[in-house]
Amino acid sequence: MKLFTFRISRLFFVFIGLAFHVHSYAQKTWDGGAGTNNWGDGNNWNPNGVPTAAQTVTIGNTYTVILNTSTTVASLTIGGGTSGSLTIGNNNTDRTLTVTGNIVVNAGATLNTAGNGGNVINIGGNLTNDGTFDMNIGTADCDVTFNGAANQTISGAGATTDFNRITVSNTGAANNNIVEILPTNFTAAAGFLTLTRGIIKMSGSYTFTNTFFNTASPTINSDEGIWLNNANVTVTGQGGDTYLYGLIRISAGTYNIGNAADWWLWYQNGAILTIEGGALNVAGAITTVTGGTLQVGNASSPVPTFNYWINSTAPLYNLTINSTNSPTGEIRATTTVLNDVTINTGGGLDASINNNNLFVGHDFINNGTFTQRAATVTFNGSVAQLITGSASTTFHNFTVNK
Repeated sequence: MKLFTFRISRLFFVFIGLAFHVHSYAQKTWDGGAGTNNWGDGNNWNPNGVPTAAQTVTIGNTYTVILNTSTTVASLTIGGGTSGSLTIGNNNTDRTLTVTGNIVVNAGATLNTAGNGGNVINIGGNLTNDGTFDMNIGTADCDVTFNGAANQTISGAGATTDFNRITVSNTGAANNNIVEILPTNFTAAAGFLTLTRGIIKMSGSYTFTNTFFNTASPTINSDEGIWLNNANVTVTGQGGDTYLYGLIRISAGTYNIGNAADWWLWYQNGAILTIEGGALNVAGAITTVTGGTLQVGNASSPVPTFNYWINSTAPLYNLTINSTNSPTGEIRATTTVLNDVTINTGGGLDASINNNNLFVGHDFINNGTFTQRAATVTFNGSVAQLITGSASTTFHNFTVNK
């Protein structure tokens, strides 16, 4: 029995020692032991050795580090609340920093770029900047890709959160593939945005007016989208058409498409265009409507609600007035809906003080409130059409032209 107990005890202590050994090497902390500021010098780290992809990295106060090699780490924390810095790039050689988890830049700390302007940061988690984050320094710029598999955020109270170009390449499922920008301050280069998969959501309260895309005629694919959720954000119109297969959602802010009458929004089959606040301004027209829904209002609609102006000379496919928070769509120009008009319970559709006419290509479903004023509603579809719903519907002028 004594021998058995002794062996178990030895095994226990060996196990504890092994656990401590593994834990100690899961994190790398900069101590500058090599007397240089080069990331790639293993003696600058505690424990000694250049960080690997499975390790978390911390650079504390007072230390100034240069990323002189491309590397992958699990997470990165810079600064301890007063100072500390990491500069991407040296000797005009492009460097790539890949962080599969989060990057945190603490107050007083800096993450910036140097070299010849070809550096890259890939971020799989969130970016929190309470210090200085600057990737757009003259010709020494650095592009940032957000490539997580779930929602990601850019946040923090830092005085400088400055990007050159941002690529959204988030592989998360629908509604879990959003890169949300909500720091106290935000700036970026003109044409900063590239979408390859996922949705960029401009939230917060910072002021930002700029062109978004690095091409004048962008295509927003079916697995991509832009969501404006900040009243101080304006998308500057460019000299080209926008081709929408995915999502444009405006909760607040202003989205301008085109800078002259020749430039249109090409609304493709399967596209989602949601306007629940702010403004969408199209210099030319909305065309090629073969599907999709223009929805007025959702759970984010402000209370008390206000009227959303529908001012489109180009046809819509489906027009839906949502029920939550009782939004009202106000027709500000003669409007053609190729398919269904749906007014949900609590919602309203108003023909407006200008008595604008409405053309309906399929069903008119009224579960809310339809204010007809002196407008004419024309049913002009090529198939059987229904007027239905739980609410009473009154038309001022009613025309059938099938």
